Amino acid sequence: MTRNFHTLGFVGILLLMVSCTGQQLSFDELTHALPTKQPLYCYHSDKLQYSISLPNELKISEADYTDSTGFELFLNSNSRNSFKEGSTMISVLRLYSTENKLENAWKKLSQQQKRSMDYRIYSEGQTNFMSKSAYYVHSACTISQKNNEQITFLLPGDSSTYYLLSLSSITEEGHQDQIKKLLYCAKSMIIFTKKQR
Repeated sequence: MTRNFHTLGFVGILLLMVSCTGQQLSFDELTHALPTKQPLYCYHSDKLQYSISLPNELKISEADYTDSTGFELFLNSNSRNSFKEGSTMISVLRLYSTENKLENAWKKLSQQQKRSMDYRIYSEGQTNFMSKSAYYVHSACTISQKNNEQITFLLPGDSSTYYLLSLSSITEEGHQDQIKKLLYCAKSMIIFTKKQR
């Protein structure tokens, strides 16, 4: 089953879950202060064709999503299996687009997100933080009286396939350490192209 940029309602819900208050570190400050060691396990997705290292406390959600063929969610094992209550989480969404350039796909996605959501953007743009060129948005908003901070990356896959990798943490004491831990994991993401399969 494919997912077009025209049907980003579910992504919109995920992005609405992000916010931060108080002392805010920039994207550059967060990416230059990553932890050196942490307990991780490697998750390999045959369904979406990628692998990523994850913190031991994040487990794949067993919740039933409308388009489960293109979406995987990893939640803190202490949460009740619902991203609506907010928690530390990573989500991976595989998207298909008629855009064949990453920059054009980012512009189209970014315009649609800005029209459909009310959230604060700290920074956005192109980055080489990942193993390949990507676009990111570091953003925040409040939903259900909970503040979350999120960093989302758009990465290229094969031809007109893209991956939206979202990292999110409730803004409570120590949340910036959680974001750094999630960024450390994001850096390990490998998308399998046809040449690698």
